[in-house]
Amino acid sequence: MASVSGRERRRCRLTYTLREPALESRHRFGINSLAITKDTQELFTAGRDSCIRSWSTANLAGVSPLTLEGHCDWVNKVIHSPISSHLFSASSDTTVRVWGTASEQPEPIATLCKHTDYVKTLAFAPAAQRLASGGLDRTVVLWDLEVALSVGHYIREIKSESAYAMEMNDAGTLVMVGSPDGAIRLWDPRTSDRLTVLRGHSDTVRAIALAPDGTRCLSASSDGTLKLWEIGHQRCIATLDAHTDSVWALAVNPSFTYAYSGSRDGCVMRTDLRSPAHESVLLFRETSPVLDLLIMPDEKSIFAATTAPHLRQWPITLDTATASSSGPDSTTPLANAPIAEVKGAPAVIDATMLPDRVICLTQDSEGNVQRWNVVRGTLLESLGPVDYKAQIEKESVRRCIPTWCTLDTRLGALSVILDEDFLAAFVAGEHLDFCNDSNLKLNLGAIVVQALLRHWHYRYMYEEHMKTIQDTRTNAEVNHELRSRAQQEFLNHTFFDFPENTLVVLSDLNCTFAPLRFRPKESGTGVVYAQLSSLCPTSIRQVMLAKLPRDISPKIHFYLKPDPAAPTALRLDPMRTSEERLSAVYYIGMDTIYKYVVDAIKSVDVAQLDIWCNGEVVPQSMDMASVRKFVWKKSDDILFLYRRRKA
Repeated sequence: MASVSGRERRRCRLTYTLREPALESRHRFGINSLAITKDTQELFTAGRDSCIRSWSTANLAGVSPLTLEGHCDWVNKVIHSPISSHLFSASSDTTVRVWGTASEQPEPIATLCKHTDYVKTLAFAPAAQRLASGGLDRTVVLWDLEVALSVGHYIREIKSESAYAMEMNDAGTLVMVGSPDGAIRLWDPRTSDRLTVLRGHSDTVRAIALAPDGTRCLSASSDGTLKLWEIGHQRCIATLDAHTDSVWALAVNPSFTYAYSGSRDGCVMRTDLRSPAHESVLLFRETSPVLDLLIMPDEKSIFAATTAPHLRQWPITLDTATASSSGPDSTTPLANAPIAEVKGAPAVIDATMLPDRVICLTQDSEGNVQRWNVVRGTLLESLGPVDYKAQIEKESVRRCIPTWCTLDTRLGALSVILDEDFLAAFVAGEHLDFCNDSNLKLNLGAIVVQALLRHWHYRYMYEEHMKTIQDTRTNAEVNHELRSRAQQEFLNHTFFDFPENTLVVLSDLNCTFAPLRFRPKESGTGVVYAQLSSLCPTSIRQVMLAKLPRDISPKIHFYLKPDPAAPTALRLDPMRTSEERLSAVYYIGMDTIYKYVVDAIKSVDVAQLDIWCNGEVVPQSMDMASVRKFVWKKSDDILFLYRRRKA
């Protein structure tokens, strides 16, 4: 188990993502990459929602896909090995994962950790069983599949530029790396020697396709061109200007006779690589930027992955008569409609935390607005396509509570990231729908951690109990008793369970361990429990053990005096403390101040009392920090004036 000092050195981050069960079978954001099995023609789609989905191409729209969950950030690339039946995936979570696809339900086999930044691309050599991974850390890592699956070790790394595209020959003797500087660097993976550099593009090389005989390759770039290279002579033999925008996707048929390229403007072109003129035709047009293309084995159709969450299959026509009327300058595509289409789900594109730091509003890509309780992890209401900014303004009450988390929509869903100072926000229990006790002061960040990891706490108490006593009862009986005891011992109490489909991720910003991804109930089981026990930073671990730091919340100073300007009939007697400087922590509610005055003067009840500040009546629903920010509006001590409420 890691030492406490080791935990303190880590820069860990705890994130939880709130998901709607009805949308979990569909991608909620763009699809970055496609792969297919040659025998069963099972299609894999790598999404920006962190999920890989497996589809039957025989019945694309009629069968719900299988979902492969393991990554916790964008999945940027997937490759399938026809020999070993493995699926490889690269992610922005800095890991490469290996999945077994031989069974009906693909399952994770290994997580390969070496990169320290986004892993953008992969290349695989079937004959050599070698995998290469590259990304934004300027490193290409070479993995021997057998060694990687057994002990997780890599065999070699190559220091290069950032890698956005890679290709490797079948024998595993050549790796080609496309970089942001427009160059393609050729390396010998056996020695890490750089063989040569192909220069010609003026912007990022986004895709590379290598001919089966290894003598030629085709590259696509953000400069809007395709380039055909002769590798032996290290020269460009043709520049293809079929596109008018950045080219992000490239697919070439097995015989290397036709190239299909997709660009940022949604155009997909087919280029004849056999003819000296390399004629190009507009095959079809997507409505979003094209990120990847996959040709079906029979070469009669092609799948397109775009920044939209839908998946479309388009026909391929080789009708030369039709193609002649759809040349490179034509705006009429050969195909006007896809063969098949699977709709994705709308992605959450914006999120705003309301001032109470409990409720947030989100807006999706179709303009629909939803209200969430981020402390409980629940969807409260779907408001439909209302004005997002107007709704924020409408629901923004005058509350001043410290920030304890950050909202993120990178995965197309609502994610909540605990801040480094996640224990900063205290609120009165009456402001939380599961408590309604004004005498109970609750820490929002602690409530969330305890609810997310409560099953870890149960398991921890059970193991500690079994270390100290010899008990003849069954594990189930002991566990039941300890669960009851744990609930009583939790400081501030855990009032609820998070939804079962909540995704929790513990990650290290310094990449010293692979991100740990789990659901709340899994925190007390097997590997997840052991890793949480070892990897959690001290601050989170203390909260899990119900050991919150002492409340050192800042205090607000104020005076409470009878209002001298009140009409005679509304004047009240001064309190004994009217000339004293009083103080209260920032989250104390004004209802407490009202009760304090009533108890002191004993001539009115709360319903007959008004407390004024800076010319307005302060409602009991406000807290002290909100009064200072929105009513008093000054940094010096607050002056409250009380009087009898006018009938």
